[in-house]
Amino acid sequence: MMKNKGRNAQQEPVFTGPGVSELLKTTRERAGQELQVISQVLRIRYIYLEAIEGGRYDELPGKTYVVGFVRAYAEHLGLDSGEVVKRFKQEVDGLEGRSELMFPSPVTEQSVPGGAIIMIGLVILAAAYGGWYFYPRKTAVLQNWYLICRLNFPK
Repeated sequence: MMKNKGRNAQQEPVFTGPGVSELLKTTRERAGQELQVISQVLRIRYIYLEAIEGGRYDELPGKTYVVGFVRAYAEHLGLDSGEVVKRFKQEVDGLEGRSELMFPSPVTEQSVPGGAIIMIGLVILAAAYGGWYFYPRKTAVLQNWYLICRLNFPK
């Protein structure tokens, strides 16, 4: 008697017929279509369709792209795309290992050191005080010079 192992107790039967690559290739050949023409119609690179027909799944881009390629290819050939994609996923499931995700580590926040902020503040404060201290004297000297010149050299 088979024990029930939760929700996934029912396993779908594994298809033992020809693989997806062989199915697509024989269907295309029976229809008398050239792979280059199909590549242009579907706008899928020829080398990808060739790799799918050859069962060389390691030469293809990510699984998501390939599922779309297989679906479009099967629809173009008049096959049941849902069934072909299901078979393809069963085939590829064993071939593809679990990919490890590598997340970048966050960059530590770099701030200006506290001593530098205090030093910059002191420099700004000194410049402001110097401007305040010397500006009135400079204008007073210029005003005095103007008065002296005016008194000594009348027009």
